[in-house]
Amino acid sequence: MEKKTRTIEILLLVLLVLLITFFGLKKWNTSKSEAEEKKKENAVVHIFETDSLESIEYKEASGEEMSFVKEDDTWEYAPDTTIALTESSMQNMEDAFSDIQAVKEIKNPDDLSDYGFDSPEYNLTLTGKDGEAHKFLIGNASGENYYFMEASASTPSACWRIPTSTASASPRASPVRPPSV
Repeated sequence: MEKKTRTIEILLLVLLVLLITFFGLKKWNTSKSEAEEKKKENAVVHIFETDSLESIEYKEASGEEMSFVKEDDTWEYAPDTTIALTESSMQNMEDAFSDIQAVKEIKNPDDLSDYGFDSPEYNLTLTGKDGEAHKFLIGNASGENYYFMEASASTPSACWRIPTSTASASPRASPVRPPSV
């Protein structure tokens, strides 16, 4: 009888050790997973970031150009300030271009033409409050993203994929409203 009791005690002790090990490993895996998620969130790469844009200029591959400037917190169409703009469209464009984040950095890029930078979809110039103009090229679409790089880069080592939501905050959805009659 004593032998059976001793065996049961040993089995219960082994079960207890296994349960402690199981729950300890489960907690460790969860905390490790959370740390990796936090690291990914913090690894967001901002290609361009400013508190406020003062001008947005872009030129499409077709040659169409648009230029907008912000005067007294109101966006104006630069070539003709009498043309009314849809402020919500301009605000959406400003929001999209004020913080451009990369989806993925291209580590070992090929030739510029492979990304559409030899004849980019758009040439984009963004000017922040500091007055410094930043020029970018938006190349080919890649799935739900576009290739994007600073125009001053001589090699595509600084090209990124950006979400189409940022790239489409552009020229095609024109914020220019016809004047009221």
